[in-house]
Amino acid sequence: MAFNIDNLLIKKVRRVVFTDTASGDIYFNASEIENPSLNITSENTQKTDALGVPVATFYNGDSAEFSAENSLFSLGILAAQFGSDIEQASADNKIVTPCVETIKVKESSPGVMNEKITLKHVPIGEKGSEIPVIYILQKNKALGKKYVVGAAKSATAFTVEAADKTITLPTDSEITKDTVIFVSYEYEAESAVKVDKVSGNEPLSGKAIVHVIFCDPCNKQTEYAGWLVFGNAQLSPEVDLTFDTESTHPLSFTCQKEWCDEEGKLLSVIVPEA
Repeated sequence: MAFNIDNLLIKKVRRVVFTDTASGDIYFNASEIENPSLNITSENTQKTDALGVPVATFYNGDSAEFSAENSLFSLGILAAQFGSDIEQASADNKIVTPCVETIKVKESSPGVMNEKITLKHVPIGEKGSEIPVIYILQKNKALGKKYVVGAAKSATAFTVEAADKTITLPTDSEITKDTVIFVSYEYEAESAVKVDKVSGNEPLSGKAIVHVIFCDPCNKQTEYAGWLVFGNAQLSPEVDLTFDTESTHPLSFTCQKEWCDEEGKLLSVIVPEA
């Protein structure tokens, strides 16, 4: 007997996979899906009689939109929404990366303040001026007195030894043991990833596959792996991200007609028996 099923319980959406239609390359795999929704609309034209009473309605202009949220912030989704790629750093392709440090001044020996502080990374920039300014960080976390880089240390200036990752502090008497110095600079990371949003870039389009877990309403232990297939999906570039621990990563795409498909499908719902 041929497999045939109608009523199903929707247990959850397992994942959303977005791929390149031509190559099959996967743009992203969103596997922590919340609040999935499919909205299908259609324009209509009504034919009325001489008294203005509708006698027939004709539908056209079908459209559909799928939206969801990924529980976790995803660089893969973000890159697709930005119409770009995830760039990976290496020894031959270093990524310029910001760094902010708060460094406490220590003693070089008992009772003697260390005139140097050590950075975590090698700062980049014009030689000798890789870090243009530093500040005293006050106890209330506000930025205090500012010092500028110079050719030699003084009461108002410090020097940078980039290769050694060190700063020679100013001779100002306000800088003492346990003073906290605020430093901001850039360095080249060999292990990092980057996603750029370039003005004018279009978000990616391709094939979207939504994996849905269904259950038999008469026996919840019987599950089916269903699929929503969108052959011509266009990601939306509009995304509203909130950067806190409870935030999610929203995504949405419109379902466009497959122009080269004779049937002109917007989407398919597939539920195999296996």
